[in-house]
Amino acid sequence: MKCPFCMEEISEEVKTCPHCNGPIGQEELPPASGEAGTDGKAASQIPVKEPEAENTAGQTSASSEQISLADRTETGEPVIPQAAPEEGKKGKGKWIVIGAAAVAVCGIGAAAVMMNAKSPKEKVIDAFEQAFSEEGQVSPGEEIFGWSQLSQMLNSEDIEEGFELTLSGSSLPGVDMLRESGLRFTAESSPSTQTVAFDAGVIYGGMDLVNIDAYYGEEKVLVSIPQLSSNVFLFDVSDGLADRMKESPFLGPLMEQQGFDIDAYAALMERASQQIAESGEGGGNQPFDMEALMERYREGCQAKVKFQEALTVEKGEKKAFTVDGKEMDCQGYTTFISKDSMIHFLEESSDFFLQDETLRDDFVRQLQMTAEINAIMGQSFDMGSPEEQAEKTYADLEEQVDELIQILDQSMSDVNMEVYLTKKGDLAAFSGVTTITDDGVVVDVAFNLELQGGVYRLQNMKAMVDLSSEGEHITMNILRNGSYDDTVLTDDISLDINAIDESFGGTYTSTYEIGDGSFHIQADVMADRQKLGTISLSGQVDQLEKGKNFHVSIEELRMEEGFAGQYITLAGELYVRPLEGAIEPISGETFDIISASQMEWIGLGMEIIENGEKLLESLGL
Repeated sequence: MKCPFCMEEISEEVKTCPHCNGPIGQEELPPASGEAGTDGKAASQIPVKEPEAENTAGQTSASSEQISLADRTETGEPVIPQAAPEEGKKGKGKWIVIGAAAVAVCGIGAAAVMMNAKSPKEKVIDAFEQAFSEEGQVSPGEEIFGWSQLSQMLNSEDIEEGFELTLSGSSLPGVDMLRESGLRFTAESSPSTQTVAFDAGVIYGGMDLVNIDAYYGEEKVLVSIPQLSSNVFLFDVSDGLADRMKESPFLGPLMEQQGFDIDAYAALMERASQQIAESGEGGGNQPFDMEALMERYREGCQAKVKFQEALTVEKGEKKAFTVDGKEMDCQGYTTFISKDSMIHFLEESSDFFLQDETLRDDFVRQLQMTAEINAIMGQSFDMGSPEEQAEKTYADLEEQVDELIQILDQSMSDVNMEVYLTKKGDLAAFSGVTTITDDGVVVDVAFNLELQGGVYRLQNMKAMVDLSSEGEHITMNILRNGSYDDTVLTDDISLDINAIDESFGGTYTSTYEIGDGSFHIQADVMADRQKLGTISLSGQVDQLEKGKNFHVSIEELRMEEGFAGQYITLAGELYVRPLEGAIEPISGETFDIISASQMEWIGLGMEIIENGEKLLESLGL
């Protein structure tokens, strides 16, 4: 016979199993582990009743209870009978119990995995979102330069920035005489002190020909053109501007004669000053904030969710693709996108943007500013109030959007796609077909994109779009190859468009040496396999503190015509860095343009004319 506990062979005479020490021969014992009892319950669920124990008087206790198969000590702890097991069989029952538990755990784990497994649709949607989103991907620009941090610094911290470009060479007749001539611009801004300043200059022969210095701070505007006047022009925009302009002995009456609305102008200047103050304090609403608009769209519009729900995705065949330099088998998914789901997506998205209150308010404020500027110039805003004009504009725009969606509804058709994912769930490729109908002409559309990977999903890829109708084709091919490691960052893109008997396109190449910061960027425009023109840029990033300090020495910016080879080259610099020190007002004798008398204005005019003539003489004109 077999032991009902460990299923080992035992003699029929034994009372205790020599292998697992289990008691043998009790009628109410449970069946072997894992087998069901007579009522379908597992063995561990069937209580075992011990024989009724006698009390001290030799009588049977009336309060006997169900206990385990093991005896109990006085403390209530179970004691398993200890019979000496045979050699080689010691502890075998324990391992059987552990094995059964492990199987149960694995079963539970497998069930949990199956419950959490993504459906084909979820896999495809996740793959597309990961491939075309920067989140979770390596960005060489961020790792090397810290572009997002630099952009944030531009909007919130005290900085100085600028550029300079001058002519360094040319093959064009008469242009080379302007060598070392060009433009220069520098700007300083301090949100913390609500001050800004800039200097814009025209360079001739390596020297400043004319430059304009400007400063704003403490609600005062200072402007200087040192080559034309020794004065620093002062324009006070603080409270009371309208009254000061009306009391002006020369400027006020002149503005009224020209039809300027002084009150409207003063109100506009005060509003601009207030916006600068709010910006410096980190407050105020920036008009037409596209990032905030898209965030509202993601949170408040269900168009994307409904579009994804309408997708039909089924598991398909496998196919091999090159990903991250290796050929691998990728799982295919047959995906169907209905025309109705695309139209509904466009309708709901357009409705959101047309009904967004913040966007409407920004538009009304823009119209309000236009009306104020018209009033300043003595012109009427004859389109009604800004609110009325906004309503009319939005109504016209809504009608145009509806017409466009109707055209798309009539011309578009369903899209059938094959999507391929790697074992990790990354998007490897997708291809599809659809048709477009225009005035009875049916155009077949085929497209294909292979993401060959790299440090980010779009670093290496190739794409194709083919439009065909009645045997004629228009084909566009895009090929991109790039690399990124500790020494170099490269990016090469080519675009070829073949339209019946014509072809055109272009190439873009860039190389950045991480060690010394040297770089070269070039873009070529092609037509019928001939180069139409080239723009190239070479230089060095000679100062770089990620996200804080960025200085580029431009060795050559070259613009070259393709056929005759005529060219122009420029050189210069570009920089962004933290501001050192405070922004100082322009020094010099001030000329208050509001309080100045007519005679003072005449004297200023004569000074400017005289200095202007000297400037022209220095140019030989």
